[in-house]
Amino acid sequence: MCKKKESIHPSDCEALYCRSVMSFLKTGAVQYMFALLLVSGIVFTAAAAQIVRFSDAWKYRNGDVSGAEATNFNDASWTTVYLPHPMSLVTPGGSCPSGYCWYRKTFTAAAYQGKKVVIEFQGGMQTVEVYVNGTLATKHLGGYDPFAIDITSKLSFTSSNVIAVRLNNNYSTDFPPGRSSPDFRYWGGLYRDVYLHISDPLHITHPLVANIAGGGGVFVTYPSVNNSSATVQVKTHVANQGGSAQSCVLTTTIVDAAGATVVTNSTPAANIATGASNTFTQNFTVSTPHLWGPSSPYLYKVKSQIYSDGSTLKDTCTTSIGIRTISFSKSNGFRINGERMILRGGNRHQDYPYVGNAAPARLQHADALRLKEYGFNFVRMSHYFQSPAFVAGCDKVGLMSMMSMPGWQYKSTSTSFVNNSIAALRAAIRYHRNNPSIIIWETAHNESSDPVDYSNKAAAAAAEEYPGNQMYTEGEPTMSCSGNYGSSYGYQVIASSSQHNGRGCIDGTSKPMVFNEYGDWDFNSGGDRCSRNSEAKMTKLARNHYWSLNANRAKTALQGDAVWTAIDYQSGSMIRSGAIDWARLPKFSAFFYQSQRDPSVIIPGVNSGPMVYIMNWWTSSSPTRVRVFSNCDQVKLSLNGTVVATQSPDAAVADSSAHLEHRYYTFNTQFASGTLLAEGLMGGEVKASHSVSTPGAASKVSVFIDTVNLPVLRADGSDMAFVYGSVVDAKGTLLQTTTNSVTFTVSGPATLVTTTEGTSVTVAAEAGVATALLRMGTTAGPITVTASASGLSNGTATVTSVVPDAVTGVHFSPAMRNSLKSCVMRRAGNVLLVSFPFAAQTRESGKFILCNSQGKQVGQWDVMQGRTKIGITTLPHGIYFGQITSGTERYVQQLIW
Repeated sequence: MCKKKESIHPSDCEALYCRSVMSFLKTGAVQYMFALLLVSGIVFTAAAAQIVRFSDAWKYRNGDVSGAEATNFNDASWTTVYLPHPMSLVTPGGSCPSGYCWYRKTFTAAAYQGKKVVIEFQGGMQTVEVYVNGTLATKHLGGYDPFAIDITSKLSFTSSNVIAVRLNNNYSTDFPPGRSSPDFRYWGGLYRDVYLHISDPLHITHPLVANIAGGGGVFVTYPSVNNSSATVQVKTHVANQGGSAQSCVLTTTIVDAAGATVVTNSTPAANIATGASNTFTQNFTVSTPHLWGPSSPYLYKVKSQIYSDGSTLKDTCTTSIGIRTISFSKSNGFRINGERMILRGGNRHQDYPYVGNAAPARLQHADALRLKEYGFNFVRMSHYFQSPAFVAGCDKVGLMSMMSMPGWQYKSTSTSFVNNSIAALRAAIRYHRNNPSIIIWETAHNESSDPVDYSNKAAAAAAEEYPGNQMYTEGEPTMSCSGNYGSSYGYQVIASSSQHNGRGCIDGTSKPMVFNEYGDWDFNSGGDRCSRNSEAKMTKLARNHYWSLNANRAKTALQGDAVWTAIDYQSGSMIRSGAIDWARLPKFSAFFYQSQRDPSVIIPGVNSGPMVYIMNWWTSSSPTRVRVFSNCDQVKLSLNGTVVATQSPDAAVADSSAHLEHRYYTFNTQFASGTLLAEGLMGGEVKASHSVSTPGAASKVSVFIDTVNLPVLRADGSDMAFVYGSVVDAKGTLLQTTTNSVTFTVSGPATLVTTTEGTSVTVAAEAGVATALLRMGTTAGPITVTASASGLSNGTATVTSVVPDAVTGVHFSPAMRNSLKSCVMRRAGNVLLVSFPFAAQTRESGKFILCNSQGKQVGQWDVMQGRTKIGITTLPHGIYFGQITSGTERYVQQLIW
């Protein structure tokens, strides 16, 4: 998607830092390693184009209400909510809400007079009627694909306006998934963000409004890519909805991750008549490009600017891109940028504790980061199109992905079902076609044995939306894999699974194959699913996972796979097949997958490289035959300071480890209370370590607020963080077998969310850890969470929220919030270069003031001849805002240090 004003979406503003959760289960606290990151370049542009986050302060009512679309309807008694919002809070194992609900928002649009106004819904469950000032603007069918509407003609610019949204969460056979009880939950509500796109009548179109196959908006492709040079083709669709013809020039600039211009070019002027449009096609050569891939997820930005009459800037937007090339071949395997790679993936449902699917960007980003850090290089987004924030997170951390058509064991040949399925597929591709992490599209309905005619029609639609050889589609022809499986189907990659005989028929197929699922149903029909509260069951689950992954790797024609599942989810009951549980805490299996990563790959902002993990709680009832996961050359195991042994990986075992990238280690020990330490060695040097200790008596509750090191908690009513209350002994060792009831209380501008929401909630611990969500309020300030349990000492943790600007989404200090101009800040080593944004002002002088996230000034410098240099090595890590003042002008920008 093209983004007007590049820092408006929080996914573009916020940086991911390094994090390590390897010691969580031992200590009850996550240990951090910080990387230095800087968001640089121009934050605001001179054009009037905006994206306004429209998710705040909606009025909500559960149930159907007659006449609620009317502008004069009285919604004063309705609840005020902030998006993303669930239809109701989620009880573990509870029922899924059905029926109707309403949302209403009243606003003024005087500032938008003379502009085009488009409203974008990233998702609503699942039949969505949108009314603007009492008039039905659209009825959207389907809960997972984004949609957008031009509402300019329906707005009043002199009085208040009302957007009313009626949602029906009942299933429908007219659109996918198409059945009442699929193997996941619908949950309901306006569960993703809503945005207003404000632009000049001469503007770059929204691709969902333009509705052009393979067009609309900004569409970036890569006709030629290698390590020395890449051709970047940018197609930009510009519409003129003004009252007269316009002479239009498009200037496109490719900017690198440091904010420096790589290449720029302007088109010849094109005359666009009123009511007409034009697609500009530009080709750029990027020399020695930084290629996007799972080991180096490098992102460029494409900045598009529209000028009328050669000089008047009318519209601007920024598109995040990753330059890369991919291919699937049965004989040559999957390749990215020419390098052969096996997809080591997991399935992911968008299901979260207590809020169902209604998770804000922070939690979405966190899932992408967790999956990457636990050794996955690939994720299958099962079984539907998933959040733009999750996809953006995959882009940032280098997690390759498959976007999947909504569906589960249901197909229909009805005209409405087929047409709505393909329309949803087209919309999702238009929205996500510039996301480099998406390498394959599952255009079939999961486990549904779609007819050949439908499958070919869907694959052809995908190819039309993304022409060329970089659109790969995938599907499962039948649930019974046999013979020359899928040869008559139009998708290029064939799907199967271990439970459907994928290993038995892969060699007989003519097309490349990916296992969409394996692991869970390899063993006792899911009977080995488990929570974190049993050492023995988690050990068995981990053995199942490495046995089944090894069986997959024995099939050299397999392009890759996705374990069922990466994360636990709800489907009537809790489905505990994940390597990570519902509360986003790791089971033993997570560390097995982590051990399969390449120790030589270090990714800034991601826990990566060498690792070691002891699959043992080290209690008197724990196994003394200790298994260790590591990607190092050797592991040294010590007990209470005495070396047990230093070993190489276990000898290969044909049916459990021979084909793994990194085999496990097994040590024979005798139990003694104390600490077991594993050290991973490479070249004789310790590169990683992990220890487990025998716990003593429960002593206190330790509190940890997991902000995932995204720099700020946004006081916007919807931002959230996980809160964990861990029952630990006097030394901080987690007691894995405890199930204490833990009471969380919060002081400050926030609430706690479980099956209820308030300032105090009580949750039973699972495997020693109780979990709640912390929701930010709408005022900034310190927030303290206290956890208590009967007979134990209390624990506390404090974080601070900041107020985001309502228009831009950037986190301004109060003194800066009204400015919409920009200074330019760019890091060069440990020096911050600061300058005015416009050439005409570059010789002016002024003051540069740097403030922290609470608006407190931390420094002031003179700006001479439009620029200054500032040393920043002494600044503590955090969020800062820079402001240049010159005369009556002020320019601001956010700095993440």
